[in-house]
Amino acid sequence: MEFIKEPFIKKYIVYDQYSTSFFMSIFKFIDILGKKGCFRTALEYNKFLLKINVNDPTACLLSIDFNAISSKQYSYLIEFAKSFSCYIGAKH
Repeated sequence: MEFIKEPFIKKYIVYDQYSTSFFMSIFKFIDILGKKGCFRTALEYNKFLLKINVNDPTACLLSIDFNAISSKQYSYLIEFAKSFSCYIGAKH
């Protein structure tokens, strides 16, 4: 996916019965970070979850926009929306 440009992460983790706890613990950690006001860190963990499994099994797409706006990463959110729109069939 071109909307996440971290070259360090090249691992795809399949969401199955063995990795469920890993995905859910990262997702809960994102929620805790957001409640503590660490929006930029929560955004980076959102990017991490999307990078390791693009099928988004934890639905972190629901919070990535909130964390991007709260951490004042407006340009990232705009680029993310433009790059992601081709995956859902929208025109940009």
